[in-house]
Amino acid sequence: MGTDIHIRCEKKKVRYGQEESTTPWEEANLYNSSGNIVEPWNGRNYTLFSLLAGVRGRCPQLKPNFIPNDLTAASKELVEATDFYHNATCYTLDELYNYLDTLEDRDEYDSLDDFINSLQVWALAHWVDGSKHFRVIVAFDS
Repeated sequence: MGTDIHIRCEKKKVRYGQEESTTPWEEANLYNSSGNIVEPWNGRNYTLFSLLAGVRGRCPQLKPNFIPNDLTAASKELVEATDFYHNATCYTLDELYNYLDTLEDRDEYDSLDDFINSLQVWALAHWVDGSKHFRVIVAFDS
């Protein structure tokens, strides 16, 4: 038994050399030949779940964020699914990197570092310039 972590990725286009973007968030997901979304991280990890969901009394520094109003269609579909047992949340890669630097517990650090590395590869595959221009919408089910 465990908790599945489901992810949708979004990106903002930024002109080279610019710090900010006024463009809307865009989908940054990949699809398999059946038309289903391939998630950048797949599996169950209690430590990662507790970090991202802000549950089980662990890791109080990372606060789950409210879901923004400007979601892409794929992210909105994930958030509106009724079979999830925990609230969905949203993080930018920048927020996750900053939090990683504060972790002292090796298991917590390794779990979040593996997750971030998977997302970083995804961001690079979508030509994202800067970790604050790539966000993940995360939902959980058992």
